Amino acid sequence: MHEDGELLWKSTKKQVLENYTEYAKAANSGDKNILQFFSDVLPKGDYAALKMALYLRDQSAKGRDISVYRKDIRDRFGERGTNISNLCSAKYFDGEFQTLYNEVTKEEFKEYYEIAVGKKARALFVNVHMDEDQIQEEFETMLAKAIKYHMNEFRIHGKGKTNVINIKKFITNLHISAEDSFTIKKVYDDERLTAVEYIVEIAEK
Repeated sequence: MHEDGELLWKSTKKQVLENYTEYAKAANSGDKNILQFFSDVLPKGDYAALKMALYLRDQSAKGRDISVYRKDIRDRFGERGTNISNLCSAKYFDGEFQTLYNEVTKEEFKEYYEIAVGKKARALFVNVHMDEDQIQEEFETMLAKAIKYHMNEFRIHGKGKTNVINIKKFITNLHISAEDSFTIKKVYDDERLTAVEYIVEIAEK
């Protein structure tokens, strides 16, 4: 599947191509606005990953199997592309990133964006391959990055029964003392979507 002369999607499955053609013709105005906004903001590769991520988000909302799309993004763009997809799914692009771009200089936005996307210091996305110990390890890495890059917070996201259970176990068993430099608060726990989000706030030193 090509668009604007570039390879956008590679698949031998007819249904995948039909689904994308349907989406491209009837993409909602929100997705179109996001792509238009970031067309001259993001690096070329990031923009292509975002375009694919928006489609993935659309298909997920329709209850379709998105495993082939996740693999394609990961294969083409590596961990950076996977992070863009996760951030897109959690609406960082149509929320935080758009707002920030309009409030700070281009250089400040570029610096923050690279910390959030390239350094993966904005959000911890728990997946089915992570048990409680691995969540703990990733959490400690995120905390260290947040302190290093002077981030005042980061988020923990989880979707799906297994991920939600593991995150809640991790939070329950996490011992926070008065000497620790962070606090954790629940943002939401949506039983209908089987999704949770926590915010980790970093104390100023």
